[in-house]
Amino acid sequence: MDVLIILPPIGFLDEEVTVSLEIFDESNVSYEIATAERGYCKGISGMIVQPDKIFEEVSATHYTVLLVIGGAGSRELWGNERLLSLVKDAQAHGNILAGVNSGVGVLAKAGILDGKKATTTASPQELDLLNSTGALYVQKPVVVDDHIVTCEGPQAMLDFMVELLDLMGIEWYTI
Repeated sequence: MDVLIILPPIGFLDEEVTVSLEIFDESNVSYEIATAERGYCKGISGMIVQPDKIFEEVSATHYTVLLVIGGAGSRELWGNERLLSLVKDAQAHGNILAGVNSGVGVLAKAGILDGKKATTTASPQELDLLNSTGALYVQKPVVVDDHIVTCEGPQAMLDFMVELLDLMGIEWYTI
């Protein structure tokens, strides 16, 4: 199973990346990281990540899962037409779609949450976006609706990753 992890160039939540990568590594899940522009990505707490690709270099057909990491910088991706097209293609191909925190906004902006249950950080900006795009906000840490899994933020990352891996057909348990 190949996962494409989407990061904003600046302002992702470091813990969301760290937890995701550690669990994918422990589960022998292959992944690549993509972003909007060439160069390093920098997290809110200073984490530096070298992405493998930019959005123009990826195709939804090469991945089983598309995971959008959150953080204030993810809001800058809400209007990225190439990313929104990639998300729509991923949905059309039946890929698993996942979003954390403000990264859920990318899924909403792509129009794939219309009529779907979802969660996100409970800020007015994110909640307004979910409501305006037809998503059904659920105030829970993690929400799964069909092949879409959403998470409110870093405090729920372990539960989120368990649900995501379950959708991928991989059992993973915390100790």
